Amino acid sequence: MPCLFTGNHWFFRVGDGPEGTLPMLLVHQTPFQQQMMAKYGGTIVGMDATYKTNIWGLPLILVVVVDNHGHGFPVASAFVQREEQGQLAEVLNQ
Repeated sequence: MPCLFTGNHWFFRVGDGPEGTLPMLLVHQTPFQQQMMAKYGGTIVGMDATYKTNIWGLPLILVVVVDNHGHGFPVASAFVQREEQGQLAEVLNQ
C-alpha cells in the first residue's frame, strides 16, 4: 500500500503467520531511489541480505544498482518473512 507522507513508496503485507502460505513482506523505496533505479537499474542489479540480525529476526534485503562512478547505490530495502525465490521476486516487483 502506498504511504502518503514524504513521497515514499511502501508496500506492506501482514501475512498469515510463521507457517502460513502467505508470508509477511515490507518494501520501501524513496522517490530518489526510484529515479536511481530507472537510471542505472538496466541490467546490473545486485541483492544482498543481512541474516536475522534485527530485533524481529527477519532477513533485511537491499537491492543495489551500480552508478556511473562504479559505486553501489541502494534503490530499495525490504524485510521478508522467508528468504525464498518467490518472495525475492515480489520485492523486485514492488
